[in-house]
Amino acid sequence: MIEDTIKQSTNISEQNNFLDKPKDRNLTLDILRIIACFLVIVCHTYTLGFNKTEYNITWFLSVVIYLISKTAVPIFFMISGFLNLNKDYTYKEMIKKTIIRLVIPLLFFSALIYFKDNTEISIQNFYNFIIAFLQEDVMEHYWFMYALIGMYLITPIARKMIKNFEKKDYQYFIFLWILSLCIIPLSERFLGINITNRLPVITGYFGYYILGYYIFSKKLIKNKKYLLISIFSFIIVLIISTIITYIDCKNNEDYKYTVFLDQLNYLSIMIPTLSIVHIVRYIFDNNINNSKIIKFIIAVSSTTFGIYLTHGVLLGKFKLLFNFMSTYIPNFIATIFTQVSIFICLTIVIYCIKKIPIIKNLL
Repeated sequence: MIEDTIKQSTNISEQNNFLDKPKDRNLTLDILRIIACFLVIVCHTYTLGFNKTEYNITWFLSVVIYLISKTAVPIFFMISGFLNLNKDYTYKEMIKKTIIRLVIPLLFFSALIYFKDNTEISIQNFYNFIIAFLQEDVMEHYWFMYALIGMYLITPIARKMIKNFEKKDYQYFIFLWILSLCIIPLSERFLGINITNRLPVITGYFGYYILGYYIFSKKLIKNKKYLLISIFSFIIVLIISTIITYIDCKNNEDYKYTVFLDQLNYLSIMIPTLSIVHIVRYIFDNNINNSKIIKFIIAVSSTTFGIYLTHGVLLGKFKLLFNFMSTYIPNFIATIFTQVSIFICLTIVIYCIKKIPIIKNLL
């Protein structure tokens, strides 16, 4: 929506585990975390100004922005993968870390959200909450936490696996991941070919977890050619994905106004994600020396877990701001203004709340 550097990623919130001294801190991860956090808000609010009645410039821009916003979660997964897979955790350590960093905050905020609307104190109500919590039904946005819990728990095993990986092993793993979760599903959608998919090990978003460790562990090569390739890939993939979405919506009433290429394991999201990561690393890697800017980046980065946990509850409140702004300016501009306002307001609020001793460990 963060986890061991910050808490560092979505654990999103564990921030001080990786590098304690600001001078040694990998600020690129903090900057990526801030970008990803803002994109989470964009992803959950882009429909405010999305004109679904006609295919105009606003429609195309909304699709592009939505596709960009979907890179947020992969970025968080990659950061978490790098930070967690860097250390040899015992099973006991990882379970303890998972409970403290993820399960407790998730349970706490889920309870706040659930009992805000279900105030009756009863055994049945408590039972209903437990069932809703276990079934991920309390807050839709919290699905990421459940996915991250699974990745945390499998980290000790994954660490033992990748310690012996060579470059070709990573390439083979990523190939199987893309084949299983991208190529096979798209071949069924576009070609009508029902290919049996029996690759249960390469499932979910675990590929981003491994990919994050692989990419961030490698020293960045500051080659302008690679930078241009990243920028070009980012633009071209978004253009192609938007065109495909337009054609698909025009030709299939059942999928009208559905951006089916928003699946996180599709190349339409994977390539922009990797492009953003490389561009940010190229621009900011070891290029920030001003102590005030460094402190500011770390401070904002430290709020991202809290923003992720709380923003879903407040979106309805900020819709009032959008409704007000949209009476004076175009909906699309009003949407952007609302998104920026949400991020700034929550950053300030969470930063202040984190000063409270008891609560700060939950955020």
